Amino acid sequence: MLIRWLLITLLAVLFVCTLPPAFASSGDVALDVNGAAGQELWRLNSVAGGAGVTRVTPDGCMVFAGEMYGEASATTTRQGILPANGYVFEAKIALSGPPLLVTPILFVSPRVTGADGAKGYRIEYCFESPRVANNQTGFFLVNTGVKDSKPIAGKRYKLVAGREYTTYSVVRDVAEGVRVQFYVHNPQFPDDDKTPLFDFVHKSPDRIAGGNDARVQIGTTGLYEPALPVSFRDMKVYPLDEFDAVRANRKDDINAAPPAGTFVAERPASKTELPNFFSDNMVLQRDKPLPIWGHGIEGDEIHVTLAGKEARTRVSHGNWMVKLDPIPAGGPYVLTVQGKDKTIEIKNVLMGDVWVLGGQSNMSYWLKDCVNAEQEIAQSDCMWLRVFASWHPSADEPQFSIGGGNWKVVTHDIGGAFSAVGYFLARAIHEHQDVPIGLVDTSIPATPIEVWLDPASVKSLYKPDRFGQYPDNVSDPSVCYYGKVAPDMPAAITGIAWYQGDGSTPETGLAYRKRIPALIDGWRKGFGQGDVPFLVVQIPRFNGCSPQMRESDLLGALSRKNTGVAVVLDIGEPDNIHPHNKKPVGQRLGLIARALAYGEKIEYMGPIYRSMKIEGGKAYLSFDHASSGLILKGDDAFEICGADGKYVKANALVDADNRLVVWSTDVSQPTNVRYAWANFPQINLYNKEGLLASPFRTDALDLPEAKLRN
Repeated sequence: MLIRWLLITLLAVLFVCTLPPAFASSGDVALDVNGAAGQELWRLNSVAGGAGVTRVTPDGCMVFAGEMYGEASATTTRQGILPANGYVFEAKIALSGPPLLVTPILFVSPRVTGADGAKGYRIEYCFESPRVANNQTGFFLVNTGVKDSKPIAGKRYKLVAGREYTTYSVVRDVAEGVRVQFYVHNPQFPDDDKTPLFDFVHKSPDRIAGGNDARVQIGTTGLYEPALPVSFRDMKVYPLDEFDAVRANRKDDINAAPPAGTFVAERPASKTELPNFFSDNMVLQRDKPLPIWGHGIEGDEIHVTLAGKEARTRVSHGNWMVKLDPIPAGGPYVLTVQGKDKTIEIKNVLMGDVWVLGGQSNMSYWLKDCVNAEQEIAQSDCMWLRVFASWHPSADEPQFSIGGGNWKVVTHDIGGAFSAVGYFLARAIHEHQDVPIGLVDTSIPATPIEVWLDPASVKSLYKPDRFGQYPDNVSDPSVCYYGKVAPDMPAAITGIAWYQGDGSTPETGLAYRKRIPALIDGWRKGFGQGDVPFLVVQIPRFNGCSPQMRESDLLGALSRKNTGVAVVLDIGEPDNIHPHNKKPVGQRLGLIARALAYGEKIEYMGPIYRSMKIEGGKAYLSFDHASSGLILKGDDAFEICGADGKYVKANALVDADNRLVVWSTDVSQPTNVRYAWANFPQINLYNKEGLLASPFRTDALDLPEAKLRN
């Protein structure tokens, strides 16, 4: 799994168009390389690794299909002669869905092969995802213009989903080499192409006038799944002196729909439809009012039935929602939605408890990559457990549906390709509740918390400038909230489990102390079910993670009601940000869930520092979640300091009053104590239930808010 995310994938697909032999004067007709409708014009003729097939749709749109991991390449060749006086390469492009956080740079270029067989110069159309483009929200077109080059700093054109753009690369010979001017035409802002976005010279020995062969190249670098949300069509090559006439005669349709092929952006509904959250094999929340929602034909009556419950409503502004009366655990049932144009049936529906999983790669981490994976997978036939997972979309606004999402029944046949933490959490709950469990996995690897915050929380934490831009350290605010969380937010749920923070560790960690409660508030408000249980995993020990981060996990989460923090210091690996042992994580979350969501009277957390008293040169510390008694195991992991703030190693014991006593002969008048305060600390404090104490420092609660970075 880890390798899957870290490998840089290279896909190079060469597309070459045949140009007429006499294509050298303005009298020649421009060549449209789309081919006939439905024709698969560019077929891969050699493939290494796993590559998606590229095809042309009936409406002339080039698309990618399939998933690609590891190294992959594919080639095909067709050749032609470029016009000697310079040429224009024209292509229509569209972002036909929300950008992906893991989308790579993608290039499309007319490519020249020199007489000696060298690659010569090329022009690149690079598409950058939000995670690449200087922490800005959106999807950007960057034309690099030269072979082996990087995007030109500050030169980006933001693309909007659902809108088509025409791009022109104007190429000609000059004394220094080959000059490229790059224009972007946006029908909404027709003056954008009055001046080139880029104008540069590639100092190449190859020249257009040399009669070099022309090739059209499509390729990607990086990792994507399952398809790029970028479409290309109407690629043309024509002589340079036709450029002005082409632009003058252009007819724009500013309301043109996005090309077909990949994810289609949200648009006014013309049929009865459900978001893909509703699909076969799903779990819906038992014992609560049950929202069902979708799109429909304006004014149409919608009739919904499930397990003997029914409700009716009418479509308003393209949307509809009903709330069915609570249904107890059970099933399987069929959810039926009837509109004027069609009847939709969602089959094999179970009523149980729905838990939302959030965070980054440690929450996404698959069962098949864990400790004892083979044994765990063999035992994973759980017809009562269903997982809703999707690819990794982000968006600038709330989406109706989540790209690629569907429900799967968890069995050994799917090979452990689902969240390990979620799986072990579900098992821990099911052992005591014996009801179906549905896991809605929203997690995305390598994402900071800002992308998961709701817009109101972002505005409360950060101050945008007059252009609506946030500081550079605020990465793509709300784009994952819009793309993966908001679409499901009408759903009834039992609770939320959150495992994130690795992506925030380059900071001091103090800022997270304000962000995690903002996240909790925003998600709870969105789901609209009050203070639903919110479970947080504290980041385990790791050489790259600061103790301030763990402190913020704890203090930030516990500043809100009905929350709990799973302390998992012991599973950490010194140099691996993705520890393999995920079973204790899920089990400890399960303890918190049993207490907060199901009302079991159990101890569900390890000792949490509450207060300190100084007497006779020693510090006496009291703890919550330690009523059964404190236990010390192994070497002491405590430090103590005096007024000078210099910490030294300390001794510790548990006294008859269940207080932790800490002292050092080197500090006669102690002022503060800290425990496990290092990136990869010693640990030795537990309660009698065997649950670890959280790292702490006794002055943490006194930190002035002014010192918290935001």
